Amino acid sequence: MTNLLFKNKKSNAILDTITVLIVIVVFGMISIFGWKIWDDLEADTREAITDPDANESLNVINDRYPETLDGLFIFVLVGFWIIALIASYMIDAHPIFFGISIFLLVFILVAVIHIGNFYEEIMADDDMTGMTDVFPMTNWVLSHMLITFIVIGTSIMLVLYAKLRS
Repeated sequence: MTNLLFKNKKSNAILDTITVLIVIVVFGMISIFGWKIWDDLEADTREAITDPDANESLNVINDRYPETLDGLFIFVLVGFWIIALIASYMIDAHPIFFGISIFLLVFILVAVIHIGNFYEEIMADDDMTGMTDVFPMTNWVLSHMLITFIVIGTSIMLVLYAKLRS
C-alpha cells in the first residue's frame, strides 16, 4: 500500500496502520452521516415526488443502504488489512526497527483512543439517536477501535518482522 508512495521505505507497519485507521474512520463516519442526512430528507423527498416508480426507488434506498454500507465497511476493513499484511510481507525490514515500531504503535493507539472517544461522543448526541442500531458492524468496530487496531497493528508488525530470512 505505502510501497507505491515510498519505494525505498523499509518499515511500513506504522504508516500502514495509520492508513487503515484513517480510511476506516472516514468511511464509517461518511456512511453514518450519509444515512442521517437521508433520514432527515426522506419525508420531504417523498412529498415532492409523485411518481410511483420514484417512490419505489426511495423504498429500495431505505431497505438496502444501511446493510450494504455496513457490510461494505467490514469488507473495506478486512481488505485494507489484507493489503497491509501483503505489503508488509513484501518488505525486508531489519529486526532492529521492531522496537521503534512498537514505540510508534503506542502513539497510534493513543490517537485511536481519542478518535474512539470522539466517535462515542458523536453517537451519544440526541440527533444521532438510533444510528448505532442501523449500522451494527460499523458501530462495533468504531466503538472497539482500540482492540481492533491493536490486532491490526500487531499483525502487521509480526508479518513485517517475523518472516524467515533467506
